[in-house]
Amino acid sequence: MVRRAALTMALSGLLAACGTFEIGLETGTPPPAAVAPSQPAADSFSGLLTGAGPDPAGLVYALVPRNQLVQVDEDGNLIRLIDRAEAVLAPEGRQALFVEGADVWLADLVTGERRNLTRTPDRLEAEPRWWPARPGWIAFSSRPKEQGPATAPAPSPAVMRLDGTRYQVLTEAEAQRGFALAPDGRLLASGAGPNAWLHDLDTGQRRRLDPHAFGYEPPAAGAWSLAWPAWSPDGTQLAWTLTETGAAGSARVSGLVLDLDAGTFRILHPYPFTRADDQLPALLWSPDGRWLVMPVHSDSLGEGGLWALRVDGSEERYLGNLHGAHWSPDGRWLAASYNTPDNQALTYALQLGQWDLTQMPRPKDARLTGWAPAH
Repeated sequence: MVRRAALTMALSGLLAACGTFEIGLETGTPPPAAVAPSQPAADSFSGLLTGAGPDPAGLVYALVPRNQLVQVDEDGNLIRLIDRAEAVLAPEGRQALFVEGADVWLADLVTGERRNLTRTPDRLEAEPRWWPARPGWIAFSSRPKEQGPATAPAPSPAVMRLDGTRYQVLTEAEAQRGFALAPDGRLLASGAGPNAWLHDLDTGQRRRLDPHAFGYEPPAAGAWSLAWPAWSPDGTQLAWTLTETGAAGSARVSGLVLDLDAGTFRILHPYPFTRADDQLPALLWSPDGRWLVMPVHSDSLGEGGLWALRVDGSEERYLGNLHGAHWSPDGRWLAASYNTPDNQALTYALQLGQWDLTQMPRPKDARLTGWAPAH
């Protein structure tokens, strides 16, 4: 375990393994939350790093002004990984995916080699993801290149091998809003509106996932829509963001959990949806499969931000006006971001099941993008 004092000095020293560059650290007041913070804000990180909080090693940040992706290493140094702030780090930390020129690229962080994987002048790719349960494969969104954005179709889920072969667009028949990769390395879930699909990569078949078959009854008058699926860690349940619109135009959003084994459903934390934006994030499963972290878009005090929901519906905890959550590699801590009233971005960690807040180191002008094993 790295000593906290040494860690503080290393982070405050603003060093990177591949060279020295200046990065400030943000501090500030904790976000408003139903649970009182475990310790008050401090003027420096020295007080915050001596408590019972997690070791920040492995936190991954995007330095947007410098277009760099960095990680806190085991000694507390900030290591520059790649000069692509939007890059997606591989689980083992030695490769990264990024988008350039509407193509998906692979970067080897050890050798520095970079390779265009898709090479598709007639298509636009985005949102690359690693699929740890299907070694040698990645997934991303893909759509045909059109003359203008007004005629551009919604993106479709696609997969391919890391050697640049087996590029497959799974469907372009319906609009898709998000996709999720199953932990069995075989199934991919996608959907939008009332249509939800399970794609079997081994057989090449797909089947419709109808919430009615699980007992869900939509509003008698109005419409409903599914988006942003998320698999449970054991692959037996799928959580969706459900939007229901009444006859008068009022809308509510909730988490819809479909139990694929039991054939049942559960509605979690419905709330009135008043914002016009269309980008509701996916729910995030805890590694033990007992909790869902739900991003709530609401301007109501004490409602907007992150909620921790027991999957069985027995408990809800308001975590605060936080966003951008990521689990620690050991599954015991949740890291999330908070923007102060004076527009400072802070990082907080919350222990699974306890949900007390502990402030974590954060480089200046950085965006939290992950938490991966440090090397």
